[in-house]
Amino acid sequence: MSNLTRTLRIAAVSTACCGFGVMASAQAISVQQPTFGIASVNTTVSVPDRGEAYLGGLKSARDSTGSSLPNGFGSRISRTRSSTAITVRPFIHDLHEMDRMILEDARHGTNHMSAYTKSAYDDPTSYAMSRRFRSGGVIAEGREREAADIKLADRSRARRDSGSKRDAARFIALGRKAAENGRVELARLHYRTAEELGAPEARQMLAELTAPSVASHD
Repeated sequence: MSNLTRTLRIAAVSTACCGFGVMASAQAISVQQPTFGIASVNTTVSVPDRGEAYLGGLKSARDSTGSSLPNGFGSRISRTRSSTAITVRPFIHDLHEMDRMILEDARHGTNHMSAYTKSAYDDPTSYAMSRRFRSGGVIAEGREREAADIKLADRSRARRDSGSKRDAARFIALGRKAAENGRVELARLHYRTAEELGAPEARQMLAELTAPSVASHD
């Protein structure tokens, strides 16, 4: 009986040792490697006359490696790359020419309501008009119109000066008639009006009215 008991105890201890050994060999071994991250910023700002400007961007990189060894097998490697950039395209417009076109449009009465009833060359928003503007046709026409306006203004000024001279001569004649009739105040009024119209002789006639020989019947 004692021999049987001793034999069973030895078998139990052996079984326990074998079980412990199996459990130890089944454990997984994991090795975690550190993760590295890199980020950089590079920004350059410039405004050209025409074209585009690169304002910079953000670039980042990340590398990580690792290994997992259940039963001695397995590995892991990962990498990440990313970048972002911003681009701006500024354009410089000739505001002087834009103002001139707007003023020409207002002078000739072109608007968005009447543009549909006009030809393509009369509409500043049409494709043909833009082609003519780029080729210099509109600029040449604008200069011709400006020269014509100057000539028209000169003719109007000449007519106005001629009319002023006629009016001045008429008021001088009325002043003389009033002076002959002895109406000094009325003659002085006519002469002053003629002087304002540009008649230089009217000032001399005003001085003659102060002579004692002129009698007033007003």
